[in-house]
Amino acid sequence: MFRHLLINTIASAAAYGAVSIVGFLLVPVLVGHYGLKEFGFIVLARLFLPTGVLILFDFGFSEIASQSVARARETRDWDEAAADLQILFAMALAVSVALALCLIAGAAPLARLFAAGEGPFAAILRATGVALPPLFLAAILEGVVKGYAAFRSLRLIEVTCTCVYGLAALLLASNGHPYASVAYAFLATTILRGALVAANAVRAGFGRQLRLRAAWDRRALRRILPRCTSMAQNRLIGAVQGPGQQPLIGLLVGPAGVAMVEVLTKLPRFAKAVIGLLGAALIPVAARLDARNDAERIEVLASWGMLLSALAALPPLAGAALFSEPLLYLWTGQTFAALWHWHALMFVLPMATALAGFGSTALIVRPYALYKVNAIAALQLAGQLTLALALLGRLQERAFLLAQALGVLVALVFTLRLLMREHRLAAGFLWRILLIPALGVALALAALLVGDPQAIRGWAGLASAYGLWCLLYWFAAWYLVLQRCERERLYQIIASFLLPVVGSLRT
Repeated sequence: MFRHLLINTIASAAAYGAVSIVGFLLVPVLVGHYGLKEFGFIVLARLFLPTGVLILFDFGFSEIASQSVARARETRDWDEAAADLQILFAMALAVSVALALCLIAGAAPLARLFAAGEGPFAAILRATGVALPPLFLAAILEGVVKGYAAFRSLRLIEVTCTCVYGLAALLLASNGHPYASVAYAFLATTILRGALVAANAVRAGFGRQLRLRAAWDRRALRRILPRCTSMAQNRLIGAVQGPGQQPLIGLLVGPAGVAMVEVLTKLPRFAKAVIGLLGAALIPVAARLDARNDAERIEVLASWGMLLSALAALPPLAGAALFSEPLLYLWTGQTFAALWHWHALMFVLPMATALAGFGSTALIVRPYALYKVNAIAALQLAGQLTLALALLGRLQERAFLLAQALGVLVALVFTLRLLMREHRLAAGFLWRILLIPALGVALALAALLVGDPQAIRGWAGLASAYGLWCLLYWFAAWYLVLQRCERERLYQIIASFLLPVVGSLRT
């Protein structure tokens, strides 16, 4: 089970990396062709999809579907899972139709709020409204696919649709088509992805093992509602912390401010999402262990996951922050390179996820513990928004970046304390986890004494310096943080992956 978790995580990370490369390559192209304002409209249009600010109204449909299917794979109670899915489909359909009607009716006023007039942007919003119901239902079917642990086919769909969009956007921009055409291309490929996910769910077992019935199951409703409530709280907090801030920036600062934030946070958000993929693969595993009442294995999984997540992710994240200036210079040009401090600061977000995200996700099958995680995040959010609005006049859109970074650091302290208690981890484990970022600070100071990262002005030089940094950091953490028995266990896991590959090459 744990081996499959690692395989699914690697597949997910590789796929998301490929997807994000397309996004990175498109940013300078779209900004160059359309300017910051119209690029801001492209970004704002995406926010009204279920993956954007409308995630507020996704009450954990995908995650709960994933848990139900994974639990049924363990208990063989497919009728219970089908009853859960029937409730989820009914809720998603009701919510998405209401949102679609509101978005279609309010498209023109929303366009005026963002200073876009009633032309192309309003039309994009109406088209998005029409697409909402099938996209919400596709999210549940995606959860079904994840519950069956069919992550590799899911990621193949993701990569294919993103490449289609990237090619379409490149052709549209280079041939002088308006920004609205790029937004429509993104919407079309999102719908295509939903259709392919639905087909993949049928292939995995939806309609055979999982057969929906016309009867209404009250027991399923009682099972689903507490989970939906806790996930709705989590969604609300996550949306306001992330995509929900961009419409607010658009209203208070303007579309150019949205574009500025999009560029400065794109790489940190990508890194955070890649680390979050650990959680997507973890939910089915945790649900199956929970169905066995195997609390001990969940705790072992959480401790190993937290340690390895921090060990694997912090060196490249810290390196990206250290080399922010040359990275922005080579990627977007001198204008954004001057703002490298803000770009570096935003890597606090994925670093916090690397330290606490795995342990927090392991608690998702315990609603009472998820409520505690949500309470910490809610307090963080209140302080974060207060600070951002207080600094808005002086820092403009960057006030939101500073407030978010400080809020994440404060919340991390309380989250780690909660994880130590819920997973019953030893006090020494926390100090070992915190030793990893401490090593990064020491190595960064040493690197700055040896040379100036801002002197790098080529991709080859940046890749060499960045690779050397990661290798040194991993080497130091491997011997200073991991115990001998843990290193031996990791050697065994690595060998179990490499030996079949070597054997196939010999044959």
